[in-house]
Amino acid sequence: RRVLGTWPPRRGDRRWFRPAKGLMSAAMAEVLQRRGYHVSLPDTWSSDSTIVDPAFHASALANAPCDGSVLLMHAPDPSWGAQITDVLPIVVPILRSRGFVFAGMSEMFAATGGPSSARLALGAATLSGVAL
Repeated sequence: RRVLGTWPPRRGDRRWFRPAKGLMSAAMAEVLQRRGYHVSLPDTWSSDSTIVDPAFHASALANAPCDGSVLLMHAPDPSWGAQITDVLPIVVPILRSRGFVFAGMSEMFAATGGPSSARLALGAATLSGVAL
């Protein structure tokens, strides 16, 4: 029985997996590799699932990224709230004013196999319901 249908939804996109808390066993890495997944770890995050402080998250996410950064902020969830809806409207204009372009992981890695200059990756699920 298919739950997700075709994955990834766009032809040419890679399959990405972000291990929770960045932890992964050797067995999990082997299974993911066999199934054609690439592992993604963010380099810019602010622990939004444990710290409830939109101003703190906005400051951390606006000031930490560099070219090729992968940002992590969780989608709204009853267990940690909906801070992303307060944070992204602040952070996105700041980062764009610094010349950053937001891109999905597959787009960012498509041309060179590595991060493109002045791009930030945000997973599509993270941006659900938030207009950039």
